[in-house]
Amino acid sequence: MAGTISTTITHGIYEQQAASNPLTITDTGAILAGAADSSALSLASGSLWTVVNDGIISAATGYGIRASLGTIINQGLITAGGSYGIRLDGNTTLTDSVVVNSGTIIDTHAAPLPGFYAAIYIGRSGEVTNQAHGLISGANNGINNYALGTGPEKIVNAGTIVGATYDGISSSGKLTLSNSGLITGGAVGIVSSAYGGGSGSGNNFVTNVAGGVINGGVYGVSLTGLSTLTNAGVIGGRSAAVMFSAGAADRLIDDPGAVFKGKVSGGNAIGSGFASTLELAAGAATGTLVGLGTSTGFYDFAAVSVDAGAAWSLAGASTLAAGTTLADSGQLTLASAIAGTGTIAFAGAGITLTAEKGAVPTPTLAGFKNNFVDLVGVDETISSFGGGKLTLGGAAAITLAIAGTYTQSDFNAVYANGETVLTACYAEGTVIETADGPAAVEDLRPGMRLRTASGALRPVRWVGYRRHTATDVAARDELRPVRIAAGALGQGLPSRELRLSPEHALLLDGVLVPAIQLLGVPGIDQEPPGAVTYFNIELDTHDTILAEGVAAETFIEGSARVVFDNAETRPAPPVTIPCAPRIVSGPVLASIRRRLGAPDAERAAGTVVGHIESTAPGRIGGWAFQPEAPDAPVRLLIAADGVPCGTAVANGFRFDLRRAGLGHGQAAFTYTGPIPAGAHSVSVTRAGDGAHLPGSPFRVAA
Repeated sequence: MAGTISTTITHGIYEQQAASNPLTITDTGAILAGAADSSALSLASGSLWTVVNDGIISAATGYGIRASLGTIINQGLITAGGSYGIRLDGNTTLTDSVVVNSGTIIDTHAAPLPGFYAAIYIGRSGEVTNQAHGLISGANNGINNYALGTGPEKIVNAGTIVGATYDGISSSGKLTLSNSGLITGGAVGIVSSAYGGGSGSGNNFVTNVAGGVINGGVYGVSLTGLSTLTNAGVIGGRSAAVMFSAGAADRLIDDPGAVFKGKVSGGNAIGSGFASTLELAAGAATGTLVGLGTSTGFYDFAAVSVDAGAAWSLAGASTLAAGTTLADSGQLTLASAIAGTGTIAFAGAGITLTAEKGAVPTPTLAGFKNNFVDLVGVDETISSFGGGKLTLGGAAAITLAIAGTYTQSDFNAVYANGETVLTACYAEGTVIETADGPAAVEDLRPGMRLRTASGALRPVRWVGYRRHTATDVAARDELRPVRIAAGALGQGLPSRELRLSPEHALLLDGVLVPAIQLLGVPGIDQEPPGAVTYFNIELDTHDTILAEGVAAETFIEGSARVVFDNAETRPAPPVTIPCAPRIVSGPVLASIRRRLGAPDAERAAGTVVGHIESTAPGRIGGWAFQPEAPDAPVRLLIAADGVPCGTAVANGFRFDLRRAGLGHGQAAFTYTGPIPAGAHSVSVTRAGDGAHLPGSPFRVAA
């Protein structure tokens, strides 16, 4: 028979002629198999078939399409009354079968066998892409991948996948899935390694992007064995939203915009020998985590990882149980007491653990060096340290248990309405250009009009200020002003010395650059410790004004809470967005530094040390440093399965890196860019010689 069907055939077809491959059913074609036929379309084994269906393939009691291997492209209707809509059995060569659906694939066979029967079944290994408006619906399961962990299983869904009785997607392991549509199951939305097993089961990477929804009658997502789940959408289940199985170190990456309808289990009780990780990702807003450490919230996660630049608040009856580890650089805010009498371990540096409402941490804090505890509503002084107890004297008389070898002089406290803060502000005396001429920043008042970098005149909404004593500043390098000498930025700018807090950004070459990132440019350094008063100017939207002639940013609500001495006078914060991109590392920063005369030559020299701190889809962060060439930033190459994806430059400043003795602290990097979905191996290497950064290569979620 021909390789094209454009008429109606009222019986099943068994096709074994190579001349008919590929086979096309046009929009006027149909294969309508009756009750006596085992399948509507059965294709001979031994060949990799290609079928394009724009018409109708229907089996009253059998399979819609059955083959050993195939690429099925469906833009029409495939329906089956028994077993499977599409069944591709696979073979031992692990050649992938592929299904691409933008139409409808339905199986109505509802026999009570949870591991079998589905709208689509793929054995061994394969890929399914369900495009927008595509529907895959099975009376038992939507998609059943039964590779036994021997091959990769890749699913991309932008449409709808339904498993009415059992699972939306049922997989035996090595599942890589990206969902931006709807996946729903009568029992579980997505389950991997629920049956079959196999030595390679697990290693699942499931990503539910913003707008994606996964629902299950019992569990939303259930994963077994070395699994990573990233959620920026909605996952829900009547018994649990997410269940990781015990016996492997799993990871849940929680985006600030994610919604979990139901409890979330890391699968491994703390102290069991397997440490599941809850990674709190950075986003445009502060995230809120409800019920950490409770049986109705997020539990059995021994590690809580807060990504660099992330800010999260714990709400409800949250608990950091004994044995919990805090990792990476970020801000974790507690809205209730930290329970337990064991140990909370800090793993990394630059972590801020904020205790709200006077909820003082009661467990022992380990690995506390170069980290911070912020006690809101507490304004006490350090009284003593001894026997592992740090005592704060005053009305609250607070005692913190600190594990490790310290003396009292190792601890510092910064006091500001009971809160430790990093401010991004102008130092007192900075001259700002107004409609009526130059004025000192401390003389500005709401309603006064300031000249912006674009030349427009805009009214001041609010002026905040903050005083720091010499003791405060000596305790925290982050409070020492950055001093920019007259003319250091070129073209006679600034017109005279400009003093800013380290994180206050200047508009240079169209991007916002925090002042601290310019250390090393001739004429730019950080002042010695001393008392300082900072001021910040808020307009109705974020903008740049002229400070000593230089375009510098106004105040914008950031991820870290900033407290001013006159915070109570501030009107309700406006809704605003940054006026320009903010950069803290990379080639654009390198170009700006070179233009300003900094020794910023990128070259490979000697050994390279470093750490990959965060790996999320489209984002890799960490640091890299060359001890033999501390002033030469490391240029990095990012590649997926050996194919270059992009580059990064490890030239960003971080205080924790400087405190650790890594040169001048300018060794951080962030790569944001495409990483192909399903990449087996991602590498970060020094571009000059291919030397791998410690932790490379690795695998990230799709």
